[in-house]
Amino acid sequence: MLKIFFYLLVLLTFPITFISCQAAEKKEEEAGDKKKYKDVEVKDGKSLLWKIEGNGLEKPSYLFGTMHLIEEEYWVFPESLEERVKDCDRLVMEVEDISNAAGALDLMKAKEGETLKDMFTPEQYDSLMNIGAEAMGMGRESFEKVFGGMKPFGIISAMSKASFKGATKSYEMTLISLANLNKIEKGGLETIEQQLGFFDQIPADKMKTIILETMKTVGEDNGEMVEMMKIYQEQDLEKLGKFMIEQSPEMMENEDVLLTGRNKAWIPKIEEYAKSGQNFIAVGAAHLVGDEGVINLLREKGYTLTPIRTDK
Repeated sequence: MLKIFFYLLVLLTFPITFISCQAAEKKEEEAGDKKKYKDVEVKDGKSLLWKIEGNGLEKPSYLFGTMHLIEEEYWVFPESLEERVKDCDRLVMEVEDISNAAGALDLMKAKEGETLKDMFTPEQYDSLMNIGAEAMGMGRESFEKVFGGMKPFGIISAMSKASFKGATKSYEMTLISLANLNKIEKGGLETIEQQLGFFDQIPADKMKTIILETMKTVGEDNGEMVEMMKIYQEQDLEKLGKFMIEQSPEMMENEDVLLTGRNKAWIPKIEEYAKSGQNFIAVGAAHLVGDEGVINLLREKGYTLTPIRTDK
């Protein structure tokens, strides 16, 4: 289902975060060095938080699966997770720092002859601008000025906001705020240029179809999105993997570009970071899933990965 393909992008990449949310409210650092968390193993394996140990590492690191944008009702980020971030030597995300929205928007500009106006009929383009403007809470003229000249993914990012019925939060912006407030070093697994470039590898006709199908569903019941957020809140990665396969064969067609190829490229970088201190590594939850997910790929390299309770 193309609608599900659109939703799953929220699990895979976070250019969406540039335009769909604002930085989370900062919290004051509490005094004292005593740890306020315990690493308690989850026996059934259902967790978004995994401890990385062994294979010669002097300190453990933590791997956490995010949704780049999520309704507050399904938000999973208790105080124990916040304390782990504060306790780390480095925060590692897919991209080192996504707070420069202006720079990201510049990278999303389409080449001459490849704009949305070139891709769609005048009627389709007009509908896109109206839907996007409403989703972003902007005037039509202002929205078109910003998004009209973007690559197709730009309008997908804008329309993603309409898929959420409640107030939304961003893990990435929350983590960046914590790192900045506590003067924690930041690292990345890929550049924003690389991340946005993955969508250039999806054929234009496929992107056009995704956008047109998404237009038809804006404002409709978002049951599939709610189901996915519930699975995320349950921290059931195995169930999440099955959901992706069953609900979106379109996603699987682009799995190597959007998912597994990136996972494999990240492993040497994760190893390098892990060898130089304690890290809190946050990536889209879909990247943790399956035989070619980050968890299993690290295990194949000889590391011990343990699912940890997020409320301890």
